[in-house]
Amino acid sequence: MEKTECRNPIETGSVIPKAGKIDSQGSQTRQNQLVERAYCRYRCNVGNDECHREQFPKYALNTIAGNEGHLSFDAESETIMINYTNTANFVHEVTHAGQFETGDVALSSLGKEMTYAQDIYDEVSAYRAQYLYDPFSLPSSSTQVNSLTDINPAWVQGLQDAATGAYKYDYNRGSGTGLYPVNINSTKSALIKAYPRAIHEFRGFDDNIPLKEMLNDIYYKK
Repeated sequence: MEKTECRNPIETGSVIPKAGKIDSQGSQTRQNQLVERAYCRYRCNVGNDECHREQFPKYALNTIAGNEGHLSFDAESETIMINYTNTANFVHEVTHAGQFETGDVALSSLGKEMTYAQDIYDEVSAYRAQYLYDPFSLPSSSTQVNSLTDINPAWVQGLQDAATGAYKYDYNRGSGTGLYPVNINSTKSALIKAYPRAIHEFRGFDDNIPLKEMLNDIYYKK
């Protein structure tokens, strides 16, 4: 069998521009190109006689209005959309994209604006990344942030929706953000601990079935 040439992965796009340097249209275009090149790449695992090529999920950037971004899956183009409002929010959302890559979160294959396996620690990581880019971009919470370690589960759970006043990440106050760490491989006991209100939804599954096999519309990194 003829040996297939192996492509090297593109490693560009890992440096985020400094605050205040991304406002012009030209800089925005360059940022889009860097990130899309970084995520639309191939990884090769070379065996004895041939190169096996694995295609990574395809990502695209989408600037939206408002104060909050989100990840979503476009089923028609089979593309993960990183929807963001500004550069600081982009840093936040691309952190969630990294969590998708590691299986810490998953998306709806039907294109719904829904994140599966989301927990409070996913948000702590994203807000910490945002803080490192621009400390002044953080929303107000019940406590003040003076250092990175101040961004903890309690701080994130204190964040409220500016329009409705609802607590966005406090499971005990009605949000859907898990109380404890979970991922696509978490099984029933861990999921019930993280989402106690959903105990009836999980009760019918066997103890060793992972979340990624429980849902019909879950899209995750394989």
